[in-house]
Amino acid sequence: MKRFDANQLRSILEHRRDAFRDGALTEDVIPLGAAFAAQSHGDARKAIDLIRKAGEFADKYGHD
Repeated sequence: MKRFDANQLRSILEHRRDAFRDGALTEDVIPLGAAFAAQSHGDARKAIDLIRKAGEFADKYGHD
């Protein structure tokens, strides 16, 4: 399996931004998620899942 670096993961996650409501993602969410995923595993699918779960968590607890 190919490991992606933080810049590559950031690009991949930016393409998934439209899965969230406008304004739901602050400027630091995608870079932070990409950096964390790159350090942990470099797996694009897991990076996408990380951001998705963060969105579900925010929604569950009533955060914008």
